[in-house]
Amino acid sequence: MVCKMNPSMKPPPLISVVVLTYNSQDWIEKCLNSLGGQTISTDLEIILADNSSSDKTVALAYQVQKTLPNLQIRELGGNFGYCEGNNRAARFASGKYLLFLNPDTWLEPDCLKTLLDEVQLRNVQAAQPAILSYVGNEPDSYGVGGLDFMGLASQAMPCKQTKKIMIVSGSCFLMEKSVFDRLGGFDDKFFMYADEDDLSFRLWVAGYKAIVVPNAIIHHRGTSHVNPSGKEKIVEYRTTAKARYLATRNGLLTLLKNAEHILLALAASYVFFHLLESVLALILTRNVQFAKHAYWDGIRDAWKMRQHVFAQRRKIKKLRARSDWWMLRFLRLRPNRWLLFEKMLKMGVPKVS
Repeated sequence: MVCKMNPSMKPPPLISVVVLTYNSQDWIEKCLNSLGGQTISTDLEIILADNSSSDKTVALAYQVQKTLPNLQIRELGGNFGYCEGNNRAARFASGKYLLFLNPDTWLEPDCLKTLLDEVQLRNVQAAQPAILSYVGNEPDSYGVGGLDFMGLASQAMPCKQTKKIMIVSGSCFLMEKSVFDRLGGFDDKFFMYADEDDLSFRLWVAGYKAIVVPNAIIHHRGTSHVNPSGKEKIVEYRTTAKARYLATRNGLLTLLKNAEHILLALAASYVFFHLLESVLALILTRNVQFAKHAYWDGIRDAWKMRQHVFAQRRKIKKLRARSDWWMLRFLRLRPNRWLLFEKMLKMGVPKVS
């Protein structure tokens, strides 16, 4: 018997692009239109998942949908943060690959084709493009090369050739859907920040690989909610106690969950460094509440989540294909805070809001 395919049945998309939004009206049209302009746009499934925006984000998305038929809009009914919001959106995806894309981005036309070609050629399971400034071509992120001796992400230097990286940027994170599902997706306890560090760590521990593809290019505004001034350009250095709290807590959770034995020493240096940095933050900002919540509460609450850590460690143990000894190759001398120091030299001490 010869089975004939129904011509009305479309093949599944190659990439399911998940764009998670929250009050993203200033960015969403350009982001979606750049997806529609991809050279492989017909191979894309675009899922806009909205975390209960109170602005015109969803209304603008429906306008774009009139000219972008492969766009589906999912209103999640609450603000679930980056992690759970993306996990929920991924359940609607039918593509072989998932691409988690921030709304304050736009892609050059051949970005996804170039990215996917390299992923398939090199047989890797996760990747990111070169991430440049929203306006112009200043380097923003080429991923994370490894961890410094304080357990913090050490940014990879700009490169011209595809290379392996330890951590893929959460602003444009491509991963095979089957691998994402096997790893359990993003840890919804994180809410946001350091979520890509945790998922990428698990990716490598489980025996998979990740790369940065510099010939694939995306433009990213970055920190658009925490640091809104300047619109398309970042003109000041601003942070919030909540953002720093989540980054502190989740960075420590990442180490406690994923390190097997020897790399757990990084958790101790991580805590020591953040306690020292809290003193510096207190001196610079003269804000006790900021230092307390951003650093001390973050460390305390990571300890309070120890039952979650133990449960996650048991799951990761079943996935583990690479030991801490193997992962030692990702230790880096370049300190994470070097970039922040450069930013402070350029823009001054961070403003706290």
